[in-house]
Amino acid sequence: PCGVHAGESLTFTRWSVVTSSASWVALVAGLAAHASGARHLGSGALSVPKGRLLVGNNGRGSVTQSGGSFFLAVNLPLYVANQAGSSSSFISIDGGTFTNTGPVFIVVRDNASLTNNEGTVVAGHLSMGVSAGPPAFTGTVALKAGWLPVVSVSMGKAAVTANLIFDGGTLRAARA
Repeated sequence: PCGVHAGESLTFTRWSVVTSSASWVALVAGLAAHASGARHLGSGALSVPKGRLLVGNNGRGSVTQSGGSFFLAVNLPLYVANQAGSSSSFISIDGGTFTNTGPVFIVVRDNASLTNNEGTVVAGHLSMGVSAGPPAFTGTVALKAGWLPVVSVSMGKAAVTANLIFDGGTLRAARA
């Protein structure tokens, strides 16, 4: 698998990439403990036909998109703040289309956020708070502009504070 490791960043501008990992997808940001990793898509296309996407897996991860299109294949999971130590991991969409028709798990085992500033975020089932137990974590999904079509939005565990912020844009119920 391809990954973004400690202190690295990966930027895509004006070209297309299709991954071919057999089990999990790459573009994992923040793999090592107390490290950080970033992925930015400025234009072009990134298509992930199989696997899963981890943003913040033991370290802080960030995914930003200002244009182009990102597509994670049907029913594949996306995890934000997957492990402890990945606090403040986030996805921020400032343009383009970010599509994941599978489940999107925000706040798996640490604090995390998903923000749509201007663009389209297509999500399957959006869930905040997957893992049980203390400590309490906070997850935020903010729709500031653009479109956010989702099948469902849910809060998983009682120990999670889930914030759904509407400050513009359109939330639309999508078909399963």
